[in-house]
Order: sequence, then C-alpha cells, then structure tokens
Amino acid sequence: MSYKFKTISIIGHRDLLPEYLDILKKHIVAILQDIKKQNTDFLLRFMSPLAEGSDQLGAEMALQMGCKLIVPLPMEQKEYLENFDEKSKKKFEDLLLQADESFVLKCNKCLSKEDYYLNLGKYLIQNSNILLVLWDGEYSDKIGGTGNIMKNIDELTAASSLLKKIIHLRVPRKNNHFIERRFQIDEINIQHKVCL
Repeated sequence: MSYKFKTISIIGHRDLLPEYLDILKKHIVAILQDIKKQNTDFLLRFMSPLAEGSDQLGAEMALQMGCKLIVPLPMEQKEYLENFDEKSKKKFEDLLLQADESFVLKCNKCLSKEDYYLNLGKYLIQNSNILLVLWDGEYSDKIGGTGNIMKNIDELTAASSLLKKIIHLRVPRKNNHFIERRFQIDEINIQHKVCL
C-alpha cells in the first residue's frame, strides 16, 4: 500500500527561553493537530535538523503526534555538534535514534558554516509543503540564521513548487525578550506563479 505524505519542516531560534517552553509545546501541538485535521488523507512527515531550541522542541512534539521524523543535517554530524552543549547533544542523539531517516546534505559551494546553514534553509523550504517558523520577527543579515532566511523568504520560496504555507509562531528568545505580539501565530499562503 502506498501512502501520500505532507511534509512539515521547522526553522527557528536556538536560544529559546526556558520559562516559555511549556507554552511553546502547547502551541506546536495545536498547530500540528490543526494540520492533521486538514490533511486526513495524508501521513505527516516532520523535517528537523535537530539543532538546539526550536528544531529539537518541534521534533519532540512531532514524534508525540505520530509524525515520521526526517533529519537532514547541514554538515557531518561531528562538525555540526561542535557548538551544542552537552544537554543539547544528548537530546540530539536521543531524537536521532527515533528518526525514520537521516542524511547529510551535499553542498559543494559551501565555504563557511553559514553557507551550510543557508543551504539547509533552502533545502527545507524546497522540500516542504508547510514551513513552521519559530522566530522573534526580527530580520538579520547573519547568513543562514532564521532572521536571514525570513528576510529572503520571497526569493527562497520562488524556487519551491511544494511549499504552500508558512506558519510563523512569534517567540521571545534570550537575545530578544521583549517582542511584540508574543506567541501570535501568522499564516502565509504561498502563491506560485504559473508559467504558460
């Protein structure tokens, strides 16, 4: 029997505030439940690179909701984990064991870690039906970061015919406690241009 899949990918900040994790979990579960209700004929796949913060939190909630976990890594695992603290490394390893699939993305033109993260962002956007973004709403010039991906979202979504919706959950973070419209959820439907 063959199944139809919908793929949800997550991007977001690594420095989530611990005091808001329970609230974020509830929001993520509610979002995933809503997606499930709207897609009853599909199995859900959740793509997460399992970085600290948003990626790991999203993966945990997706597994609880019965989604298949797919883990694309931006670079080799040893190099990727260099900046993780011990607790995040342990959580990464635990989640990776529960993944249905994991792989390292190829990036021949990548010269820096930022290039690898930008390549990962592009991959997630181009291979997803729904993009879940845990972001404080502040644009950034830090290549490959969440604020930078969102700053360039129009250009990045132009290359994807799969992506239909972006769900943005506004999250406070260690570097930005005082955001407006905290925990507001915005949905953006992607309109693809049809070439005749």
